[in-house]
Amino acid sequence: MPKTIGYECTGCGEFFNSDAAHRFHRVGGYGEAIFSTNSKGKRGDLLGYGSHTRRCLSIEEMKAKGMVKNELGRWVMEAYDSTILYSEDQEQENDTEEEESA
Repeated sequence: MPKTIGYECTGCGEFFNSDAAHRFHRVGGYGEAIFSTNSKGKRGDLLGYGSHTRRCLSIEEMKAKGMVKNELGRWVMEAYDSTILYSEDQEQENDTEEEESA
């Protein structure tokens, strides 16, 4: 059986092109630890945890954040434009490296 490259979310079943894209579609907290406080206002014993609010974004929410599906049907963080060779950040890094080496 061929190995599938990509990430399937066990929460929503959607497929993602990268771990970063998979993490990008997850929001909310894991539940903050709740501690008692002693008479000096210092943290004491662990009492429990707050509500777990971690969830997957809906399809509409992912689209609103700029996520799109690529040609393989996997979610990516932004659409790929093959006409762009470098991002502005990469271009600035290259310019700086060239100036430093001169």
